[in-house]
Amino acid sequence: MLRPTTVLCSTLCASLALFSLSSIAQTAKTSSNEVISATTENSTTTQLAPAMLPEKELTRYLVCGFLHKEGSYKIGSYIMNEYPIQWTTHHEEYQILVENKLTEISQQQNVSKFKAEDTLYNKYQCASAYADLLKFDTNKI
Repeated sequence: MLRPTTVLCSTLCASLALFSLSSIAQTAKTSSNEVISATTENSTTTQLAPAMLPEKELTRYLVCGFLHKEGSYKIGSYIMNEYPIQWTTHHEEYQILVENKLTEISQQQNVSKFKAEDTLYNKYQCASAYADLLKFDTNKI
């Protein structure tokens, strides 16, 4: 025969597991600025949905983050930490795309991949990308 505390504990654990699954599903469906509130019998939990970058900005920052230029690693690291869902979802894809684009540019222009990086660096305005990502006003610096 189970003790009442064991039954209560197993019921509570099952409820929390269902609550967690429900919360995760709700988080995936909401936009990046919405707040999620879920209520259990004894408490209310509020979570912010994860921050997401618009696709156009994400492309710029990931391209800049995969170049071997000064500051590029900071961009990749920032996205990895602040936008983990988008990093996990897109980093391999963009790493391959950038490598392929560098190969294409170097073949078309008959230059090294390091020189091809300059082309992408300028095209995506990578010199100011980290400041833009952090939303710094470079005029005030």
